[in-house]
Amino acid sequence: SLIKNGFCRTDQRYKCKDCKRNQISIDRRVKYGDDKRHVAISMYLNGAGFRAIGRVLNISFQLIHKWIKKAGKMIQNEEKNLSQESKRY
Repeated sequence: SLIKNGFCRTDQRYKCKDCKRNQISIDRRVKYGDDKRHVAISMYLNGAGFRAIGRVLNISFQLIHKWIKKAGKMIQNEEKNLSQESKRY
């Protein structure tokens, strides 16, 4: 239930009739592939710091920190699942 609602920096803006929110159909954020994420995580595991990885890959160190934090949480969840499965048997 979207209707056109003007322009925002030359991009068409849409408004939702239900929730009354505006949105733009184009996403201009820079997105990185899994290959850069894997390289950043492997560099971290080999002892490189967040800022050093950011300089080498030309990515902000805050984003690299997010990636590594998310990878750590995924590993913890997998370890919990494996330990729970081993307790069942």
